Amino acid sequence: MAELTHEPAEGAKSAGTPEPLTREVFLPLWRETLAASPELAAKPEIFSSDEAAEKLFRIAERLTANARRFNLTSILAPRDIAEKHLADSLVPLSILLDCGLPLGEDLGEPYTVLDVGTGAGFPLLPWAAVLPDDPEILSFTGLDATGKKLAHVRESAEYAGLRTVRTVQGRAEDCARKPGMREAFDLVTARAVAPLPVLAELCAPFVKPGGFFAALKSVPQAEEDGELGAARPAFKKLGLGGQSSGPEIFRFALPNGAPRSLVLCKKRGLTPREYPRRWAEITKRPIV
Repeated sequence: MAELTHEPAEGAKSAGTPEPLTREVFLPLWRETLAASPELAAKPEIFSSDEAAEKLFRIAERLTANARRFNLTSILAPRDIAEKHLADSLVPLSILLDCGLPLGEDLGEPYTVLDVGTGAGFPLLPWAAVLPDDPEILSFTGLDATGKKLAHVRESAEYAGLRTVRTVQGRAEDCARKPGMREAFDLVTARAVAPLPVLAELCAPFVKPGGFFAALKSVPQAEEDGELGAARPAFKKLGLGGQSSGPEIFRFALPNGAPRSLVLCKKRGLTPREYPRRWAEITKRPIV
């Protein structure tokens, strides 16, 4: 499988080492970002606490420190980190909470979340930072094929004091066939990883029947004449879809005006055992 990446499309590669990120720089920018994001401002008890801000700063600080060493991302300006990494991860979480997903509720067992192609740890790390840090309530797993990126995720989780985060190294199409991974997660998400038809085949096998697949995409990719339309046959064959015939689409904008969307699909039944196929087959012959 080609290496999965979490880097959004915006931003060109830049040279040099970024300046160390400080609280004095980050915290005012984060407060501005919160105020400019209606979905985040509406839930101050989750997104605006001092504890959440400190954890998010530590995640951002480690991203700045490790980006070059681990080849994580070129999007490192402090405002870009606040908007293009953190808000881009957390606004979809706010939408999922509005949809009634029990993230952070005590269900008697952990609610399990898998981030496929977690890369630098988005949305995995910000979600873990703002939700209850209780392994009996939540369990976050970051899956990636690249060990150095997972080393960054583990380092960041430890530095931010996140007890609910673990990592698994491997290719999604291989891990989806392993006991303890296949159809084992309540929510499976991915951000800026692959086209939606490919992403659905990689992610659906991990989702429990009755669970959800949430893809973080740009708005054009989630239009009917774009990736969404091309992915509908895959949704059907893989057991994905809402109460009607297809996924729910939620559109929002980042504080800088960049359009985004969340594609949310409920899993109706088991994924056929032949999926996922090998990476070459997935990319060369999409499900139709």
